[in-house]
Amino acid sequence: MIAPWLLCVEADPATTTSWWGTFPQWLAFVGTIAATTTAVWIALRQRAAEERVLAGRQREKAAHVALESLDEQGVTVRNHSQTPVTNVRLVTVEAYVDEDLGEDEGWTTVGRTRATVEPGLLLLLSAGDGARFTFTGWHSPEELTPDSSQRRGNPSVTFAYTDAAGTRWQRENYDLPVPWGGVPLPGAAAERRRIVRRKRWRRWGRRRRIIWKSLRFGLRCKGFTLKGRQKRRAKLREKEKAQQRSHD
Repeated sequence: MIAPWLLCVEADPATTTSWWGTFPQWLAFVGTIAATTTAVWIALRQRAAEERVLAGRQREKAAHVALESLDEQGVTVRNHSQTPVTNVRLVTVEAYVDEDLGEDEGWTTVGRTRATVEPGLLLLLSAGDGARFTFTGWHSPEELTPDSSQRRGNPSVTFAYTDAAGTRWQRENYDLPVPWGGVPLPGAAAERRRIVRRKRWRRWGRRRRIIWKSLRFGLRCKGFTLKGRQKRRAKLREKEKAQQRSHD
């Protein structure tokens, strides 16, 4: 008697197809994934480009707030843009102090001095308007006592303001403004991530070169770079000791 499990049973054609599917099905699946990935990549690239354009426009508008008529008595900040700015204030007003050391050496910088500004904060600066900040007094961090042999150079002004988008900007004299807080520019988070990835890759590149150099020296039977590190440390100690002697 033949066991039932040895009997040959005719297979159903519907169940003969493997669960892996056929080659055309796999080809369609791979094509769908590739098309979806390409569409997402294109959308991300377009979004990054739009964010760069918006950030560039905002930087251009921020550069319209500039200094005018800078002298030893004060400075005027004018808003040339079409939108108002708020919280305008002078961060620092510094000038170098020069001293006449005679005909042989001439004028030499001996220190710096800072100015006290009035008003301290301007809450609103409308479009096209300007505000005058007056230097009411000067004081020196080095406690210099000005006399007839000293003169104060042209002041350097660093001022800050907030644009209509809520981004805080800082600008030194006539240089381009730099974002300083508040609402970040469009694409700032993605740009920071790119910078971090770039720094990590460069750091890993330096480590890779050091490892390869150590391995190469070891394979050449010259030993690893332990002796070289010891020599560099000894040189650094000698340099620090020399600096301490010069300070003493």
